[in-house]
Amino acid sequence: MSPAMQYRVFDRVGRDFIAALCKRRHFEPMDSPAERHGSWEWTFRKRENDFDRFVSVAFTSLPPAVPNGDWYAVEVWAGAEQNDRYTRKSVSDFRATLQDNYTDQLRSALKEPLARAMSIAESFTSRDLDEADDRPPSQA
Repeated sequence: MSPAMQYRVFDRVGRDFIAALCKRRHFEPMDSPAERHGSWEWTFRKRENDFDRFVSVAFTSLPPAVPNGDWYAVEVWAGAEQNDRYTRKSVSDFRATLQDNYTDQLRSALKEPLARAMSIAESFTSRDLDEADDRPPSQA
């Protein structure tokens, strides 16, 4: 996916829309949306004491053979980390088009999974964390 696609993906659904949903629960963007492993991903973090909680939204372009093109796999994740311990859980995945006339439907489809991801992230305790095999998102 080209760098220009970054803005197309998150601007189509609305960068302000996603950021506002997360900000209500005090999750702030860790950085700008970025390409990671073939997907465009945006991660939001909430720091509480020495515990980092996070939610991520990822868009992966589906093959051009998909009718009407412009379709994406959308994933929403929740996670937490503390020092070298980490967990991450898939909250939702669905397919969506970024065609202009479907923007409201895509926003509607993201609201509940993002809210659930933030609730899950906020519910993690130290007991839920495993030793990290890979670097956690804040250290990537």
